[in-house]
Amino acid sequence: MGLALSPSQLAMLKAMDLSPMRLRDAGVESPGDAVATGEIDFDHPLFAAVWRASGLDPARPSEFDWMAWARAVELPALDRLARDPQAKRLLWRRLRALRGRPA
Repeated sequence: MGLALSPSQLAMLKAMDLSPMRLRDAGVESPGDAVATGEIDFDHPLFAAVWRASGLDPARPSEFDWMAWARAVELPALDRLARDPQAKRLLWRRLRALRGRPA
């Protein structure tokens, strides 16, 4: 599958230290397709890791809008995140970018 980017767009991505994403087949979900839409499982083993990686420390966790945060960071369902290394890498990059760290 070829890229639909011009040489100048590719140069701009390279200057920003980004690489264009190539999907291997048409059946691959984009990260946004798998955003958690149900309840967040706070007891899931990955939740603590996602929490630490996000750098979040809300003053009142019980009043924090977790679903809005999950949509904002495009948090996949934690079960999917546990079995899909590519989704995990994409999420970690987004979380680092939000914290201002280099990917």
